Order: sequence, then structure tokens, then C-alpha cells
Amino acid sequence: MQPELETLCRVLEEEQGILSELLAAQAREREALVRLETVPLVDAVSRVEPVLERLALAEQARVALTRRVGADLGIPEEGLDLRAIALRVGEPYRERLLELRRATQAAAKSLSRANELNEALAVQGIDHVELLLSALLGGVESPGTYTKSGVGTVPAGGPKRIFDQVV
Repeated sequence: MQPELETLCRVLEEEQGILSELLAAQAREREALVRLETVPLVDAVSRVEPVLERLALAEQARVALTRRVGADLGIPEEGLDLRAIALRVGEPYRERLLELRRATQAAAKSLSRANELNEALAVQGIDHVELLLSALLGGVESPGTYTKSGVGTVPAGGPKRIFDQVV
């Protein structure tokens, strides 16, 4: 069972590295979203796909190893997790597995927060673009339009733009 425990630890460490890559990618996405730069944003997003594929493979390996080690230790499927395994194995694996579990949970929490922040920034960017388009191209909800001759000179139902010229 020691080779399987060692392999499980290596897979968890690999997942840690992949999660760190995802956090770095999220930081690049966030920077592009803050600056409203589409080219760096598209580049950052395109680099995430292969990393996610690697994470999926590592996760499949982790699940399979966890099940195998759990079965060897006699842990029932419904109570099987890294903590249950760590509590049944001796040192040096106990502390190593518990530390990897803590690190994985922290990384998952950081990824979740980064995703929420990036989502909020994307929504804010879209709102900003919609506001600019509404100001430039007009919109029904515009209360009044400034023209060369003053406020409100656009006929009802006519185009309401920040400029009174159609480009």
C-alpha cells in the first residue's frame, strides 16, 4: 500500500501545481478585465483550456487512487475522503495527506473567489460598454438628448444620441 500512498501524494502535489497555474491564469484574466483589454483576455482564457484538461486527468487519477487505498484500508465508500485515509495510515503519510488536503481546500476556495471576482469584473465591463453604446447611439431609456441647439430638441420617437449627427 505504500506505493499507492506515495502515488496518491504525488497526484495531489500535481493537482496543487495545476491549481496554482489556474490561479495565475485567473490573475491574468482579472488584469485584462480591469483594463478592458480584449486581446490579453482572450489569450489568458485560451491558455486555461489545456490546464483544465490536465486537472481533469489528475482528478480522475486521484479519485481512482483514493478508492483503491480506501478499499485496502476498509473505509466504506460513503465515508471515503482524504481525511479518513490520513487518519488510518501512519506517518509519514498522515501529516503529508492532511497538509495536501488543507492546501487543496485553500486553493479551491481561492479559485472560487477569483472566479466570482472575474465574473463581477466581466459584468461591470459589459455594463460599461452598454452605457457607452447607449450614450453614443442612443436608447429609448435616455431622458433627454443634448444637441447643438439645446436639450430635448430631438422629436419624440427620434434617435436620442449624445451627438445629434448620424455617423
